[in-house]
Amino acid sequence: MRPGPAVSRTTVGKRGATTYAVPVLVVVMSWLFLGEVSGWLTLLGGLLGLSGVGGADAREGAGSGSGGGGSRAAAQADVSVDPAR
Repeated sequence: MRPGPAVSRTTVGKRGATTYAVPVLVVVMSWLFLGEVSGWLTLLGGLLGLSGVGGADAREGAGSGSGGGGSRAAAQADVSVDPAR
């Protein structure tokens, strides 16, 4: 099984950044297209959740010694594909 286009054409760091953008885009799109307005408590909870995930991710990357960015070769070296599948 071959990796998809997102895996082969971008880095792990860029894919991780899009993960954080999805909740923000959903809130904006729901406001634009559906007219839903999120309350301040909902937005505060979302911000708290994203900051917690971002803080944990930054702490994990700080101890690796790679500068947090990593390279495409290093990321792809961790992926093993079974040719029998």
